[in-house]
Amino acid sequence: MKLLVCFDGSTQSYKAAGEAKKLAQIFGEKEVTLIHVYPDKDALYWDAVNQKKAQESPKGLSESERAQVDKFMRIKKMARAVEEDFESSNINVNKRIIKGDPVVKITEIAANEKYDMIVIGNRGLGGLKKMMLGSISNGVIQQSKVNVLVVK
Repeated sequence: MKLLVCFDGSTQSYKAAGEAKKLAQIFGEKEVTLIHVYPDKDALYWDAVNQKKAQESPKGLSESERAQVDKFMRIKKMARAVEEDFESSNINVNKRIIKGDPVVKITEIAANEKYDMIVIGNRGLGGLKKMMLGSISNGVIQQSKVNVLVVK
């Protein structure tokens, strides 16, 4: 079973990663993909991902740029902890950081790369736009051509 695990550093995404680990162990999977997609409207975040801004002197960064770099570095560190947890169970993790609309990118990658299941938390770090489900998890459910496990 090929699993695409959505991760944004939120409590719910940690829970989703935990459920994906259980599934991988049950089905004997030796590899999963951990994906982080951020909106392309946030150019500063993309700069941080590319580490252009992260390598500059802190004096050369504005407060918002520094905040974006810090946010990316926190998520990167959290993703590394999740990766180590999977690896402790002999499950390899492919990490992907993608720029774009999260719903579109997650569903496109899942379909185009023939994933069997998307594992996603019901709410992430974004604003709570829906009462029961986050807007991204709801969008993934609606648009996905593959199975989606929403973890609460």
